[in-house]
Amino acid sequence: MTHKKELAVFLLIFFSAFTLSDYESKEVAFLIPQSSVYAGELLHLPAKGEYLIGGKKASYYNGRQFAVVGLSKNKQIRITKIIDRKSSFYHRLFGGKIYRSEHQVLEMKRPKLYKDNLLRLPASVWKKVNRQDKIQQERNKLRKILNTEYANDDLGCLQYPIESVRVSKFAAPRTLPNGYAYYHTGLDLRSRSPEPILSMGDGKVILAEHMTSPGNMVIVHHGKGLVSRYMHLSKIDVQVGQQVKKGEAVGLSGGTGRVEAPHLHWEIMWKGNHANPEHFVPLWNRHCSPT
Repeated sequence: MTHKKELAVFLLIFFSAFTLSDYESKEVAFLIPQSSVYAGELLHLPAKGEYLIGGKKASYYNGRQFAVVGLSKNKQIRITKIIDRKSSFYHRLFGGKIYRSEHQVLEMKRPKLYKDNLLRLPASVWKKVNRQDKIQQERNKLRKILNTEYANDDLGCLQYPIESVRVSKFAAPRTLPNGYAYYHTGLDLRSRSPEPILSMGDGKVILAEHMTSPGNMVIVHHGKGLVSRYMHLSKIDVQVGQQVKKGEAVGLSGGTGRVEAPHLHWEIMWKGNHANPEHFVPLWNRHCSPT
């Protein structure tokens, strides 16, 4: 009886291997007309077909698909186009699906991460924010909040939350006083005195509270996996669940949280991937539908 079971398992694996070989991913030269991407880059993809960027399904808007590369430390990123989906006997039995696809591997370009650009945080600020246990709890909470869905087919065009100058660019290498080096995940805009911070587009407030590093923070979900974050506010003027319009004030700029001086830290994210706001907004507005 034992030999029969072993033979059955062998045959199952043997025939499943043939099924799997018919549905593998084939590397191709050009799914999109470029061989490299920059960290935080917005990609526009053809309207037809199902595309995955680093495993995340592209979003459809205004006659085309889009995705954001993100701020990954990986040297390469994969774009996959699903050709056909099919479940083998093995996968129907044990769960999961396989598919036939084509993929293109792109070189990821970003600044070199070095430990020379030390943040000049006042000792009093560092003492307040150097609480790793609390920061980890807040990150877990944020991860759940950012995974929420919000249906909005009328994203429209976007705007800057404040008219100001850049004081720190996206993906700039930074080092904390404890020696931890990381990439700047947003765009810092100068704002020395409290002034209204405007929502970059229509959406729904999914977070409005104080956290250790961001200080007073508002997060707006705009739909299609797209969210914006406004940090270090001196005052929050919205509530969770509130619908906001593009250009509506969500709070006042300030210097709360982990800051060297008062400013606005502004982030744009797509399905957890950080976008470069200076690249994202003008490129997005070339193809948006004004509302």
